[in-house]
Amino acid sequence: MEQIYDAVLRFDYPSSLVPIKKKQDKIRSLIEKTRSEVAIAACERRIRDKVDEFRSLLDSIEGSKKIKKKKKSRDVDLDIDRVW
Repeated sequence: MEQIYDAVLRFDYPSSLVPIKKKQDKIRSLIEKTRSEVAIAACERRIRDKVDEFRSLLDSIEGSKKIKKKKKSRDVDLDIDRVW
């Protein structure tokens, strides 16, 4: 797209001869919109990756807590002194 825009920018004729200025503006606008969409998509991708990383971290923490609770509950069940 940028190559097309650069090629169109080479034309510098009065608007009365060739109505190129409006086309140049439309092309520039399209390029700017495309760049912004690509930038937004890249940011969203990084955010999604970080959220997934955080979610897996939380899952691993929750998994270790469940294992510890199971071990503690077994210890409590076998504690005779606590019952008497």
